[in-house]
Amino acid sequence: DSPSIAPPAVWGHDYHVTLVSDDGSATSFHLVPRDTTGPLASIDVTLDDATGEMTQVHFVNTNGSETTTQQTYGQVGRHMVVVSQTGKSHGAGYKADVDTTFTNYRFNVPVPGSVFAPH
Repeated sequence: DSPSIAPPAVWGHDYHVTLVSDDGSATSFHLVPRDTTGPLASIDVTLDDATGEMTQVHFVNTNGSETTTQQTYGQVGRHMVVVSQTGKSHGAGYKADVDTTFTNYRFNVPVPGSVFAPH
């Protein structure tokens, strides 16, 4: 299960949100899950004030493992999307450096109804 986060507009539903800092160009937030039964302890997020894009995300799990990523956005067709990501992850017995490039985006592709059928 890889770390992920919903868009900022819905954070208040899933997290207790604290404003950490705002330097006029970027704003940082600390998020703590409302549901404490999962492995996630907190998320620290930095948003670009001009675009609203998540430029850095830091996940901390209850077992002490952490993942930090920096994201770069680009225009693909009419959409602004994450085009690359760098970061680090570590936990008990592992360390990883991540350098990812996202390509071949396809938007609004047909999805067969069978995808949503119970298995």
